[in-house]
Amino acid sequence: MYFVLTLKGEIIMTPEEAFGNVLRDIRQEHSLSQEELGFESGYHRTYISLLERGRKSPSLNTIFQLAAKSREQNGGGNQKCR
Repeated sequence: MYFVLTLKGEIIMTPEEAFGNVLRDIRQEHSLSQEELGFESGYHRTYISLLERGRKSPSLNTIFQLAAKSREQNGGGNQKCR
């Protein structure tokens, strides 16, 4: 789990950081560099880096585009992205 709350309800990790961790894990599972993922998804490698470090909030459109590229890497179909 990437998004964690303490017993006091304090956020340990922001949603942006949680998304970035998942994005990095998936990218690495597919043996892609940030530059390769950026090229394949239409984003600059520095934007991919900012997303992975939790410095930028991805739009819903960005999330869907990255998920689509992940599905393509998995062979398409109705498979899970991960």
